[in-house]
Amino acid sequence: MRRRAASIEAKRSQVESVCSVHAVEIESNASVSFRWDLDGLGSQRIMHSSARVPIARVVHKPAVIDGASVLLALVAVSAGLAYGHHARVRSVREDLPRERIVYSTRRPANWQLYLFGAGPSPKQITDDPALNYDATFSPDGRWVVFCSERSGNPHLYAIGLTHPGLPRQLTHGEFMDATPAFTPDGKSLLFVSDREGSADIFTMPFRPDDPMAGDKAKNLTHNPAGDFRPAVSPDGKTVAFSSDRDNGQTYPYQAEIYVMNVDGSNLRRLTTSGAMSGSPAWSRDGRTLFFYSDREGGSFRIWAMDADGAHQRPLTPKELSAFSPAVVPNGRIAFATRKPDGFQIMSVAGDGSDVRLESGTQPDCRGPAFDHQNGRMVCTGKGSVAASGPSFVAPGAHNEVRLPDRTVDVQGVYALFCSISADGLEVVTGQSLTTGESKDILVVNQLDGSKVREVFGPSKGAPIWATSWARRADLIAFTVGPQFAPDDSVVDIWTVHSDGSGATNLTKGKFRNNAFPDLTADGREIVFRSTRDGNKQIYLMNSDGTNVRRITTDPANAVDTMPSISPNGDMIAFSSNYQIYIQRLKNEKPDGSPRLFQGYRPSMHSRFSPDGKWVVFASRRGWLNDEAPLSNGNAQPYGEIFVAPVDGKSEPIRLTHNKWEDSVPCWGVMPHP
Repeated sequence: MRRRAASIEAKRSQVESVCSVHAVEIESNASVSFRWDLDGLGSQRIMHSSARVPIARVVHKPAVIDGASVLLALVAVSAGLAYGHHARVRSVREDLPRERIVYSTRRPANWQLYLFGAGPSPKQITDDPALNYDATFSPDGRWVVFCSERSGNPHLYAIGLTHPGLPRQLTHGEFMDATPAFTPDGKSLLFVSDREGSADIFTMPFRPDDPMAGDKAKNLTHNPAGDFRPAVSPDGKTVAFSSDRDNGQTYPYQAEIYVMNVDGSNLRRLTTSGAMSGSPAWSRDGRTLFFYSDREGGSFRIWAMDADGAHQRPLTPKELSAFSPAVVPNGRIAFATRKPDGFQIMSVAGDGSDVRLESGTQPDCRGPAFDHQNGRMVCTGKGSVAASGPSFVAPGAHNEVRLPDRTVDVQGVYALFCSISADGLEVVTGQSLTTGESKDILVVNQLDGSKVREVFGPSKGAPIWATSWARRADLIAFTVGPQFAPDDSVVDIWTVHSDGSGATNLTKGKFRNNAFPDLTADGREIVFRSTRDGNKQIYLMNSDGTNVRRITTDPANAVDTMPSISPNGDMIAFSSNYQIYIQRLKNEKPDGSPRLFQGYRPSMHSRFSPDGKWVVFASRRGWLNDEAPLSNGNAQPYGEIFVAPVDGKSEPIRLTHNKWEDSVPCWGVMPHP
């Protein structure tokens, strides 16, 4: 490839202005940008923005550029030159304030890829602590392409099997790319991405040596519903996939099997199950499609049908819960089946007889794919170094999003209902101890899960949840009592200082079901939800429990809940019948009627930014990114995190992109360096 000379404009005065320079920026005329973020954890993230002015940045947490920084910049320039791109270096100001959003995620942990048939035992071929899944072989057996969340969002990677090395990242960006499938000639990949809003099927060239090949991805489906799990026919002319486009956003979840030409034209629907049918796989001769479905009610079974949709019949027995069919080189049909301790890979003959185990003793194997050149199998299983339990922070659930007026560090954790301390160093959450006697306690720890200390534990062992830590005061509010309890249940609101002193029950079991407290920044007032007057309504009280006043007066069939209060106490955001409203306050009383803030249902769990100009919330507005049964038991896999300005004048910005349930965010400051 012809190389073009670089024009490097890095003036000495720019490099030496260490008081105001936080980044080195490299521009290329290719439609791609790379960004290396060097934070206190030493992480490296590559970010991408296609069809825009391409920029590569080396961004520093400290406001100093040293020799290593310049070296990294020059390496980035060299990378650009290797692909024939003009580049230049210049300094960039990074003076936006930094804040942090922490949210709860129900994603699994410790998923790695295993290769069967390459030796006497399965070989683990990934080791990143983030999730690795949805693997497939290239037609020539030289590559395994898979999805990994190691960069902060699910993206596609390739592992060379003939010349092993580090996985090569194929796609980049603030969106999800997953479920890859090759065309028979090995020149193209089809995959699912939400880069244009909803889950659509895209195609891109497969060029593992070209980091910009993902820029050429083309949307084939352009549908506001969810399109999932593409599979290309052996002749390369037809794509089968599942979709809920004709089912709507329903529960129980439904999807049907469709086919289209490989260019996205000539769409045809093959199934009318009125149930969940997914993950189509082609027979080697292209005459048969296999898929899983629960159309008979009860458990899922593997089904078969002719390529035109005719002659639909079940293959696997009813007693096996079967998913993810894949054709074995010998013609058998493999699938993942759920067992009490995880998943196993099994197979059946083409007529449904002779059920066999394919994954041996390897624990929790799912998502099989086969190398038809060499007879190997790859699947997702538990990592060889299994943790005793999930860590506090979810690996791979970290990202950084730049809003118009600030930069937000976004981190997923396994705990529910977190709140960030005033200095940004710690979080508080309710946790259940399962060692010895079961006990629910209020716990404070640093974000990495270290320096854990118990702050409060009720004598009766009731659940602790829905925490709020005042932004400028040493006071924590929280709920004690059962979640999802009837309106007449006893659920109380407590407060305590961060050292565990001064624990006070504010509602004292006298006012029915009280929950979801949120403190003003100064810790003087608490907004909360209560059923003391009948149905669920929003109330405000002093943080000592006095001066209770009712804020909402909705009819008996309304459910007003999950409130949050702005830092200075002039606004309350709350969910009413799964929509978010904002109520302005004047002199601690409602000022006018509530304004609809987010009308998309369900939207809930709102929290204000530290300055009260933004609101973060969980919502279904992005819908599903994968077939719901493959979300590892997540009840609401459509849950994603969004932010929007309080004035509602612009569309919400999506912060998370995956197929797991993300919810219950909180928003606080970043610790001072």
